[in-house]
Amino acid sequence: MRHILTLFILILSSCSMNNNSNIDNIKKVLYTQQDCWNNGDIDRFMQGYWNSEKLIFATDKGETTFGWKNTLNRYKSSYPTKESMGELKFEIYDVKLTSKKTSVVNGKWEIIRSKDLSQLTNKITDQIKEEGILFTIILNDENDNNQREKFKSYLDSSRYFSNIKFIDKEISYKELQEDMGENLSSVLDINPLPDSYDAHVKAEFLDTTGLKKIEDFIENYKGEGVVQSIFYQRNMVERIKKKTKLINPQGNFWLELEKFENKWLIVKDSTTSF
Repeated sequence: MRHILTLFILILSSCSMNNNSNIDNIKKVLYTQQDCWNNGDIDRFMQGYWNSEKLIFATDKGETTFGWKNTLNRYKSSYPTKESMGELKFEIYDVKLTSKKTSVVNGKWEIIRSKDLSQLTNKITDQIKEEGILFTIILNDENDNNQREKFKSYLDSSRYFSNIKFIDKEISYKELQEDMGENLSSVLDINPLPDSYDAHVKAEFLDTTGLKKIEDFIENYKGEGVVQSIFYQRNMVERIKKKTKLINPQGNFWLELEKFENKWLIVKDSTTSF
């Protein structure tokens, strides 16, 4: 009985060692790809994929490429130069063996472009933060000065704004006519422009969450219908993030690998970006 138990333990130990060896070899495929990419060598990078027409490369944009050659061409089209390839970093979250010859891997990928491009993005972002995002708060015409002053005090009570300025519609109308070089009063019976407040947002609130809080803060004012509408560069922060992602793209990957003789290769690559 003792010999049987010893044999069973040896078998389990052997399986565990074999599994660990396979997992190490699978990770080696990705880290070898990473090194090849960072050396600007897409051809060697592609050696980690199954060289077959049955290879699948899919993205979260609904784009699917079939075949090793087509996937190679896709990479070379998207990354024509070593500079555009940047520095690739893989972070492997999990490796699971689904059989003796198949496995699934998931993790994160990131490409860091040249420092010059990153510095340019940071400069643009810092400039926008310095200038701030402007909330234009359109006021109802029915409001009197007392109501507007109460609303101004409400805005001042917050910690969201660096500067709040009242924009008088009569002054705005006059400036508009001067800019256009026309006397609009002869055409329009009334001044179509509203009174408003321009409020510059502090840098620490220049994200989606912060801007939403400010919008709610203004809309939750309990005055006598002082606010008619709110305008601000609602999508500016997201556009900055998107531009940054174009320079330093990143996302997740889900890979399926198969073992061919003694070599693990990627047979399906599903990737997302964020």
